[in-house]
Amino acid sequence: YMHEPCLGSFEAHPGTITYLAASRDGSRAVAASQEVPVVTVLDVRGMRPERSIATPSARVRALALSPDGTVVAFAYDDRALAMYNADTGAVIAETSVAGQVINTLIFAKDSSRLFVGTREGNLLRCSVSSDPQWTEVVLTDNPITFIQASNDGRIIATGHRDGVVRLWSDDGAPMRTLRGHVSDVSAIGFSADGEFIATGALDRLVLVWKVSTGEQLARLDLPNGTPRGILFSPDSQRVFVAGWWTINDWEW
Repeated sequence: YMHEPCLGSFEAHPGTITYLAASRDGSRAVAASQEVPVVTVLDVRGMRPERSIATPSARVRALALSPDGTVVAFAYDDRALAMYNADTGAVIAETSVAGQVINTLIFAKDSSRLFVGTREGNLLRCSVSSDPQWTEVVLTDNPITFIQASNDGRIIATGHRDGVVRLWSDDGAPMRTLRGHVSDVSAIGFSADGEFIATGALDRLVLVWKVSTGEQLARLDLPNGTPRGILFSPDSQRVFVAGWWTINDWEW
């Protein structure tokens, strides 16, 4: 891996940042920790905090920012889900999933829905409104540890505790099952054109797959711990993987 100079730094949050999410254009981000009951909205280009949103609990389990940067959603205290207006800090809704623990969540491309993965292995859909409506998309018996969506929003990838990655259409129809990891899936990234998907897990492997066939194309043994985030370069020829303390630049 390479060592590149930092472009800049700023104090973004009053606690140790354990969750970070960004808008689609990268101009806004949100940060949260498990130490203080606050979610901070960040102006990325200006490198400064925009506002702090007081939250019901510091026990954040998952965090997401809508692609248009206007809605913050986070799961806390196992079953609760809150949505806030990122521009004003006002509460949009607070809701919960009866009998299920939320592990991970992501917004749909149009920012009007949330996809939620639970410890019980279910993929749920929640409307973004003052009166959220829940819909069961997929019911499995394998805990979901990570969710990611393709750039066009047509494919949802779920990573599971046993290392399996499943691809679904956004209406819940099964598309493909990817088997190669042997432990919890911790990161997933799609290429910009949706042709490739990269997956990372607690086994310290990053695998690149062809979405249309499920063929495994490449394998990276991560030198510095569990993959925490994965991004493709615009031309899909390189994969950037965030580990414990570095970002690895991999030309596969």
